Amino acid sequence: MVARRATIAARLGRPNAHPFTITTFPRFGTHSDVLASLTTSPALLAAPPRYRAVQHHITTRRRRAAIQPITVPLFLDRNTFSSPDALPPFITTTSSSSSASSNSSGGSGGANITFHPSEMLLGATQCCLQCTLQASSAAAALRLHDRALGPLGPLMLALSAAAPAYRGYLADTDVRWDVLRQLVDDRDGGERRRQGVFGARYGVGEVWLTELGLGGEEEEEKEEEGWGLEGL
Repeated sequence: MVARRATIAARLGRPNAHPFTITTFPRFGTHSDVLASLTTSPALLAAPPRYRAVQHHITTRRRRAAIQPITVPLFLDRNTFSSPDALPPFITTTSSSSSASSNSSGGSGGANITFHPSEMLLGATQCCLQCTLQASSAAAALRLHDRALGPLGPLMLALSAAAPAYRGYLADTDVRWDVLRQLVDDRDGGERRRQGVFGARYGVGEVWLTELGLGGEEEEEKEEEGWGLEGL
């Protein structure tokens, strides 16, 4: 990425031009933009039928389940809004109009950037690298989850933090994964109650999947030698 940014800067040829590595178009969903949230054309989706089918099924289920709007915490300081009338319709607050001035040090203060719950392109237009790992058995896959993916998750979360703005406003977070989690959460009320404390299928690893003791792991370690994880 350093080499790519250097190439871009050299092509621009301007000393005050600084390329950013971001994963979300900062003005996606604004009314003045061609990519306005509720009028975004599905033609922007990738051509393979798989992506269109996923978008259709999740959107249909979310509409039936009466899912709440997608929210991103808004970063507020004393200069965010000059008056309550300056609030755009997609900014929702749970506090008084003085919340911006009372949170001059930063923080959401109950304000959120909202998207329509069926706006699937909010996630489909975000850049990310997907990797599929295949283990030799179900037991090996469970151990791979616990010993590699679980511990590495927070590190990858921090390294991939590159989504600081939505709808033209700074967010109080720079990680896009919670937005994607909300976007694909199509559970209805009954499913949410049955799952209890567990969240959506697309989200954090909330539990360990194996029950390995402190000793007697020689066989497991021998099997894991071929996973290519020694350097991690």
